[in-house]
Amino acid sequence: VKFAIEMGLFEAYLPELNTTPWKIDAEPFNRLNTIINDNRSRCIHMYWALLFIETEHQQTLEGLEKLGIVGKKAQQISLLSQNWLSMVKSNDEVSLKFLAEKVSIADLFMLSISYAPEKSNTIRDNQKIAMEANVYHEPLPTLVEGGTLHKMGYRGTHIRELLKMIRNEQLNNRINSRQEALTLLQSKPPESQ
Repeated sequence: VKFAIEMGLFEAYLPELNTTPWKIDAEPFNRLNTIINDNRSRCIHMYWALLFIETEHQQTLEGLEKLGIVGKKAQQISLLSQNWLSMVKSNDEVSLKFLAEKVSIADLFMLSISYAPEKSNTIRDNQKIAMEANVYHEPLPTLVEGGTLHKMGYRGTHIRELLKMIRNEQLNNRINSRQEALTLLQSKPPESQ
C-alpha cells in the first residue's frame, strides 16, 4: 500500500480517493495487518473499507466497481467506511444494537482502531458494550418470524409492519423474548387489520 501511495497509483486509477487524508500514510494499513493477523483473506473487505474510509458512499461504490467489487460485497464495504465514526464516539447499548443491524460491530472495531488509534479508549468501551449486548459479531436474533405471524392470521404488508415494530421494541430493550413479542401482538389481533 505504501508503494502504491508513494507512486500515486491510487490518485491515477481511483480519483474518488483524492480527498482521502491518509493518502500519504500507510500506517493505518500496518495497524490493520497487526489486528487481523492470520485472518487476512477472510478480512480483505476491511482493507477496501480502510482505503475508502473518507470517501462518500456513491464515490466508494464507483471506485469499488472499477476494482470489480459490486453488489452486496460493495455495499458491505461502503457501510463500513461510512459508519466507522460511530465507534469513535460514546454509544449506549441501544445505539449499538441499532448499528449492528446494518454493519458488523467487530469489523467497525478493527477499522476504527486501525484508523483512529488515538480514540482507542472510546472504541474499546463501545466494543465492551457491544459484547455485553451480544451484538459484537452479529445482530440480535429475531424473536418472531413472518411465517409465525402468517400462521396467526396476519397477512400482507401488516406482517412486515408488525415485524418491524417487534424488532424496534427488541432493539430498544422493551421486549427480550419470543413470549414478550407474542404478548405484544395480542394487542394487535389479525381481525383488526
